Amino acid sequence: MEIEKYHEMARIQEHHWWFRGRRTHFRKILKGLKLASNPSILEIGCGTGANLSLLREFGTVWAAEMDDFSRNYVREHSNIAVEYGELPDAIPFADKTFDLICMFDVLEHVERDSDALQALRPRLRKNGRILLTVPATKWLFGDHDRMFHHFRRYSKTELEEAIHSSGLRLSKISYFNTFLFPLAVLVRLIDFVKFKGNSIGMSTPPRFINNILYNIFVAERPIIKKSLFPFGLSLIAVATAADQ
Repeated sequence: MEIEKYHEMARIQEHHWWFRGRRTHFRKILKGLKLASNPSILEIGCGTGANLSLLREFGTVWAAEMDDFSRNYVREHSNIAVEYGELPDAIPFADKTFDLICMFDVLEHVERDSDALQALRPRLRKNGRILLTVPATKWLFGDHDRMFHHFRRYSKTELEEAIHSSGLRLSKISYFNTFLFPLAVLVRLIDFVKFKGNSIGMSTPPRFINNILYNIFVAERPIIKKSLFPFGLSLIAVATAADQ
C-alpha cells in the first residue's frame, strides 16, 4: 500500500464510521471467543494501530507490520511491542506462541495466502485461534482494491478452501457489512468513472452522515453472530489448528 494511504488511515481511524464499526463488531466477536485470562494476542498487519487498543482490552498484545511509518506511529502512540513482519516468510517474535492471532484485512495483500496461514499454525498455542477478515464479493474487485495492493477479494468458498488447505479447522465464517452493500456498489461505480488515485471511501463524511453509516453498520451484530448473511462486503472467520 502506498505510504500516503497509511498517513490517511492514521488521520481517520479513530472517527471514520468504517473503522469504528469494525471495532464494535470485533469487540462482540472477541467476547464470544471466551479467551483465557490475559491471553497472548498477536495482530499481524496492524497498520497504524486502529485495533490495538481494542485488542489490549482482552489480553497482552504484540504487533507486526511491514510499513516503516506505521510501525513508528504505533510506537509513538502506544506501548505495544511492534516489529517488522511480512507473510509468509517473516513472522516476528519467533520465541513466542499466541492464544489469538488477528489479521484484519491482511490476507488479501498476500499473494501466497494459504502459505501465510500455514506459517501461522506453529505460532498458535494449544487451543489457539486465528481471527481474520477479508474483503468479499469478487465482482467488486476494482481500482479501490488495486490502490490498496489487493491480490483478490474472496468468496466464502474460496476463504474456506484457503483455511482448510493450510491445515486449519474453520469454526466460524460469516459475511458482514451487508446493510450498506447497495451504497458500496454505488460508490465503487463512481470510483470507476472518476478514479484519480483516491477513493471516496478514504475520506470521513460529515459527522451526521458518519454517525448514520456507523449505526447502520453496527446494527448487523445480531445477524453476524448467527452467520446468516448470504453476501456482504467483507468476510470474518475464526480458525484453529486442525490437529487440536
